Amino acid sequence: LDSGFMQEILRMNVVVRRYAVETSLQEASVSSSYEPGHFLYRRYLGSSPGITVDDQAVRDAWRLGGRSGNPLRVARNLFLGIRDQFRVETEGDETSSLQYASAVVRLLRARGIPARVVTGVLVPPYSGARYHHWVEWFVLDFGWVPMDPYLADAIEEDVSWADGFEQEPAYYENNIDSRRVEINRGGALPRHTDQFSAQHEIIGSPLPYSRNAYGNLAGMDVELFWEKPLVSYAFSLPEDIVQIPGQTVGVVR
Repeated sequence: LDSGFMQEILRMNVVVRRYAVETSLQEASVSSSYEPGHFLYRRYLGSSPGITVDDQAVRDAWRLGGRSGNPLRVARNLFLGIRDQFRVETEGDETSSLQYASAVVRLLRARGIPARVVTGVLVPPYSGARYHHWVEWFVLDFGWVPMDPYLADAIEEDVSWADGFEQEPAYYENNIDSRRVEINRGGALPRHTDQFSAQHEIIGSPLPYSRNAYGNLAGMDVELFWEKPLVSYAFSLPEDIVQIPGQTVGVVR
């Protein structure tokens, strides 16, 4: 570079297994006895970057969530309530998955139910990879339950990129499919929400046995290679110094 500095970009390859998460919960077995003093609840009950839990949120949460005190019933009502309020596509405009997920998490927290936004990549059956957000909420003595109201609406609305999903919209109330890669769970929302491009390659079959997609996630250049049953993605970090225990990932000198 003219400035005399040279930037070294190192690439990291990560291989992750992809799998569906399916739950079977009964209202009678779901407790509402959360412990607000526990660190888990302190982190996932109040406001956080991009999510404001205020008096208006409490009013909205009771209006859409109903009068039941059972977390499973409340979560189901909010899943339907947000889907009634939003549409994925309206007169050429598109509501983002981040808007859906943030709205649900805001209302769940306002009802005292720990919840978080999950950030990742969704790869539809016949379309390009998409930057995507969904929801997880916490059930005592069980764990985190996934929810994807945005994809449910996209399927119900017959949005073009959602063509080929086999599940009914109601499936995503407490389940998620395996067509996604999780990158961030519950942390600060990324500043960038760039979509992945639709560039991809399908080899030898209309089914997505192999494809590539390119895009940007939270300021990182990402190449996603989709393959059954594994997903690998590579990213470069243009940081001055990025430390991982035992190694330096990126250096500018």
